[in-house]
Amino acid sequence: MKWLLVIVVFITNSLVISAQNLNTNDTSFRGQIYKFTEQMPKPGYDIHRYLKEHLKYPDSAYKYGLQGRVILTFIVNEDGNISNCAVERGLSSDCDEEAIRVIRNMPKWKPGQKDGAAVKVWEMLPVSFDLTSVATAEVYDYVPELPALGCNFDKYLADNLYYPDSARENNINGQVFLRFVVNEDGSVGNMMLLSDVKGGCNKEALRLIKNMPPWNPGKINGKPVKVWFNLPVTFDLKNGSGAVNKEMDISAIKSHNEQMPIPPYDIDMYLRNSIHYPDSARENGLTDRVIVRFVINENGSISDCTVKRGVYSILNEEALSVVKRMPPFVPGMQDGKPVKTYFTLPIVFNLERTTICKKPDNYIYSLNFDHPDSWPKAEYDVVKYLAENVKYPTTAKLKNIEGEILVGFVVNKDGIITECENKNHLDRACDSEALRVAESMPAWKPGFLKKKPVNAEALVVIPFYPSEEAKQRAQSKIVYHYVDQMPAAGYDINQYVEVHRKYPDSAKRKGITGRVLVKFIVTETGAIDSVVAIRGIGGGCDEEAIRVIKNMPNWNPGKQNGKPVKVFYTLSIPFSRTLSNEEIVAETKAMKAAIPKRTYDFLKYVADSLHYPDYARINNKEGKVLIKFAVDEDGLISDCTVTEGIGYGCDEEALRLVQNMPPWTPGKKDGKNTRTYFTQSIQFSLDSSNHKGEKRRKNKNENSDE
Repeated sequence: MKWLLVIVVFITNSLVISAQNLNTNDTSFRGQIYKFTEQMPKPGYDIHRYLKEHLKYPDSAYKYGLQGRVILTFIVNEDGNISNCAVERGLSSDCDEEAIRVIRNMPKWKPGQKDGAAVKVWEMLPVSFDLTSVATAEVYDYVPELPALGCNFDKYLADNLYYPDSARENNINGQVFLRFVVNEDGSVGNMMLLSDVKGGCNKEALRLIKNMPPWNPGKINGKPVKVWFNLPVTFDLKNGSGAVNKEMDISAIKSHNEQMPIPPYDIDMYLRNSIHYPDSARENGLTDRVIVRFVINENGSISDCTVKRGVYSILNEEALSVVKRMPPFVPGMQDGKPVKTYFTLPIVFNLERTTICKKPDNYIYSLNFDHPDSWPKAEYDVVKYLAENVKYPTTAKLKNIEGEILVGFVVNKDGIITECENKNHLDRACDSEALRVAESMPAWKPGFLKKKPVNAEALVVIPFYPSEEAKQRAQSKIVYHYVDQMPAAGYDINQYVEVHRKYPDSAKRKGITGRVLVKFIVTETGAIDSVVAIRGIGGGCDEEAIRVIKNMPNWNPGKQNGKPVKVFYTLSIPFSRTLSNEEIVAETKAMKAAIPKRTYDFLKYVADSLHYPDYARINNKEGKVLIKFAVDEDGLISDCTVTEGIGYGCDEEALRLVQNMPPWTPGKKDGKNTRTYFTQSIQFSLDSSNHKGEKRRKNKNENSDE
């Protein structure tokens, strides 16, 4: 067996829950087993670490290069034990079995609670089998006893670091981030650069790491093992020497905390306003759902963005750009303290219907994010067909098993049913019978797009009850996530909310704004029930949003097979301040005071100091470089990073210019100096390269030539 590091991504309900979301559409009516409760279950341990230490990569999957995700569903019982573990979407029989084995053996969770009592709750968990690190599968990212250097590293740096002449002459500062393996004998190997600093700093940092004294190796159960380690080395001319920051322990970045990060703004609206569909992708009809993973730091800022899944590089780049530009989140919390947290966000690139998308003929329209003009439907009574054809398995009767199985399938262009798959499970006999009945259904009317038939997904619920009375009794408890006809208000919801919502005084005083995400049930009569805030902003806004929803007039209920049923629904309630004229004037003054100001002519500073890179000049490279930096409380410049570059040495030159700027007048908040981030553009234009700094450089070169 090969050990492989496994990335587990929790599905964050604050970003993906919606009334139309089908990923959690398997039913929640097996007795008192809930899909959503007031307090959801959670593991009382680091599940990310647990899976890394216990999941094994099956030999057969490794041999044939098989990788992907196994999505599992299971029940967290009242005592926290795991049961009814089943594969929702599989990868291979061996991978499926290994994922089930690991989940079944998980330690107890903290059970979900409803009305103060522990209850059974369905959970869904994706487990990834990733071959990208197979070559170093025996190298751990985390061990109970981490490696440690056997000497004083600061002293080692002071005695051994040499600031490269080229970096010193060109006033280059920065951090070189390195990743390397600490071997079982304490030696270092497999060194790689995670960042790039010019002027010979990269080479010097590698030399330092390579020549380090032996480390005390990492250990598992007292046995030395290979461990990945990350280390940033700082080159700072102000201090006259390099320095190393505290180790970047990536194992300290969690995928799940007591309180997960939340955006204090409408992230859906942000994405709609921020995604710029690349012209070449639009012209070629490219669509995709790019999965981006990133770290939300203790201060809520975004870093370490990576694409976990994406087909087209041009869309991947835009997705990364959108995520990097996101405003700060409210950070995750653990033991009452903000912590770094991994977060995953899907960025959907979906052209409008009027756009000609070059989809292949065998493309299958997904219920999750596609929008054909019409979905497939049966032209016969499906309920009657199922009543006449479903055979209640004898073994299920003996075990008193009853319930319903949701079967997903594809209706081809000719209406034929294919690719049937159970979305939830009862027992083996019922599962097999559900698939048999679904596969034998007569043809449906296919879905259509622009009057042409298309392949599209569909769903059907297959019942298994010993009697009609038992069926009716069980179905009265069902709350659907998706039905044939979704519930709808018979009035303007936005207008209703605007009229009845009151901005809480506490939120006004604290300046709290944002959206509260509320989930509720629309009953068979259209009444509103079980209202909960699944993403709040505090300040009394959560309670006010719940009050507004509870008092809504009845809706038109949702229907399944023509009958009214209970359906979950989600609404977003906005809260924004309406300021008086006096408040507007006061806030305008405060905003102006919060903005740092230069104490000198910036254009003159650039004209005097800019050195146009030779490589850029030779290649006729022009453009604009954006630098983000902080103006500290004392007005000094720090934390400079390139947010948008053009290469050819221009990024480094722009960074040098900003890092060496004279002090600013710092921004103020409540009358006190405050650290403020600022973004500055540096223009590189060959037509205007007659800067004084450029002339001085040319004169210096001419004198040296003589």
